Amino acid sequence: MEYLKATLSLLVKLAILAGIVLAILNRQKISDFFNWGGYRQVDFSTLVSYGNFYDTKNVCTRAFYLQTPQKKVLAINLKSSDSGHEIWVENPTGNEVISSVDSLPQRAVDAQICGKFEKGRNSFGNSSLWNFQLTVDHFQTYGDAFSFDAGN
Repeated sequence: MEYLKATLSLLVKLAILAGIVLAILNRQKISDFFNWGGYRQVDFSTLVSYGNFYDTKNVCTRAFYLQTPQKKVLAINLKSSDSGHEIWVENPTGNEVISSVDSLPQRAVDAQICGKFEKGRNSFGNSSLWNFQLTVDHFQTYGDAFSFDAGN
């Protein structure tokens, strides 16, 4: 009987130790699943293609930040006019991605934006045309802002 108790105790301790080792080895997957790890770097195309997976998650993505009088969005290219392949950017930080000192009406900059990603059917933007929104927590720009032809 004593042998059985010792064996059972050893098995329980080994199971606990194995669980701890597995948790340590898979900590990145666990933190991503529960969104504990801060921001997850996600390619723009992946974010737009698999929006349901990233809904309500904190993400960082890099794309062109396009600013016109009608919209402030992230897009994979400057010619994008399809709101289904753009992400509406809501910026409550008070820090402008592109300085308003610049008088160009249609401006763009290569930027990485981090924040809470949301998906909804025609739910975002000033006219509720966009399916995705990224609420800015912080951002970084690469290079200077430049003018572009929005094609509007």
